[in-house]
Amino acid sequence: MKFNCFRKKNLARQILGGYVVIIVVALSCALFCISTLKINQDIDKQISEVNLPLILNLKDLKTLSNEMGGLSNNWVYKPNASDKEKLLSLINTEVPEVISQTKSILNLSEDKGKDSISVAFTMLKELSENELKITRLLADDSLYSNDVVVDESIKILESNVQPASVSLDKLFTKMIESQDQKMKEAQDAKKSSYSVLTYLFIFMIVASLVTAILAYNSMNKNVVEPIKNIRDVLFDMGKGKVIQMSSVERDDELGEMYGAMVNLTNGISAQSTFANQIGLGKYDEDFQLQSEDDVMGSALLTMRSNLKKNAEEERKRSWATIGIAEIGTILREQTSSTKELYDNILRFVITYTKSNQGGLFLLNNEEHAEACLELVSTYAYERKKFIDKKISLGEGLVGQCVLEGDTIFLTEIPNGYVRITSGLGEATPNCLLIVPLKINDVIHGVLEIASFNIFEDYQVAFIEKLTENIASTISNVRINERTKILLESTQQQAEEMRSQEEEMKQNMEELSATQEEMNRKENDYLKKIAELEAQLESVA
Repeated sequence: MKFNCFRKKNLARQILGGYVVIIVVALSCALFCISTLKINQDIDKQISEVNLPLILNLKDLKTLSNEMGGLSNNWVYKPNASDKEKLLSLINTEVPEVISQTKSILNLSEDKGKDSISVAFTMLKELSENELKITRLLADDSLYSNDVVVDESIKILESNVQPASVSLDKLFTKMIESQDQKMKEAQDAKKSSYSVLTYLFIFMIVASLVTAILAYNSMNKNVVEPIKNIRDVLFDMGKGKVIQMSSVERDDELGEMYGAMVNLTNGISAQSTFANQIGLGKYDEDFQLQSEDDVMGSALLTMRSNLKKNAEEERKRSWATIGIAEIGTILREQTSSTKELYDNILRFVITYTKSNQGGLFLLNNEEHAEACLELVSTYAYERKKFIDKKISLGEGLVGQCVLEGDTIFLTEIPNGYVRITSGLGEATPNCLLIVPLKINDVIHGVLEIASFNIFEDYQVAFIEKLTENIASTISNVRINERTKILLESTQQQAEEMRSQEEEMKQNMEELSATQEEMNRKENDYLKKIAELEAQLESVA
């Protein structure tokens, strides 16, 4: 398939320029929106924290001012204890609290109407002072009978309190209306800004649509069509087709993509060949990475390494599993003697581990005998250092192995300890493995193996596992032997008891016959005596 694409230089710069324009427009609109939203937020804050609370407090002050005027009038003309207490509470507590709250609100505001509110506070203070004068003049009920005091109180009420109350009511009404107007203006400004935002959003949508259409036409002509050509090539490659790509000169990003495709096809070919070799189990085939960033090639090399490692581990596990199964078969086989069983065990261990020679020692700890190790089987064994094939506990490495109860693995063999003999002469082995035959912490013997090949860890672990099975079998064999001996002894004792019982029975029969004979003779003697006595009596 031929590869063709349009020639277009500086494609990345053109796309970048278009994106820059879009980003600038979008950022400008976004900044305007943020600014407008910030203004609206400030307006909301001004309304919620200043205008609305200030209106409520001014209404409260207006109400309190009117209430104070009415209570002052009652103090003069209709004296009532509850009204007096209410007036004093308003003057001394409630009015100061509302004034304090209003001042706190005014501290948050930059409104020019603070001066009129300050005037209202001054008038309210003067009103409170005049009302306090009345309360002091008529502090006691007995003073109401004093015409001079009453006239003075009425004068203050009519000249100062009532006019001030009317003036304050008008002033508070005017200030409340002013704050309502300001709050309405702020809300109108907020609505206006939202309208601007709406128009801005509409403009952004239209601009985005126009920009998208222009960008689509440009991208379709300069990018999409060439990419479609490249896509067709990739589809054919995905189907496994052979791609013939003619040289194309294009100094933009799409030209770089074409060059990358050439490298890709070459790389895929090499990688598929290498993967096939891995699938065939050929893990030593050579493979070169396309570059330091060749992820797929690195993954294939890693896969080969892991498969090779897994294959090696599987080989070791399979080797150990088969060995355990085969030794199990040997241990379960019926043999004519224990000597044959021991020889079969040792022969299998030596040949399966590809060792050169070995010996099987069993621990002899019978009663009335000194504990020692007896050599019960050998394989190409040439050691001559022990007499009568016996080793005392603690003697040499074999005896030491029993005392320590652990495996001894040496790769440096002591001089003269053991040598391997072959048709070419004698040589010292490269490793020596001495493993106790231990099961349930009870040692039944020792297995000694010598080899020119140094055992690996998995081989040592395998032999240690074998020795557990061998120890278990030896333990069962010894138990069976002891059971057999006890059974034969029991049978012999039973036979002797049966013989003695038969002899005693025969003796009893003979004794019974003798006793009957004696009784018969006794009867004969008694009869003869009776006859003799009768004859003597007749003679007399």
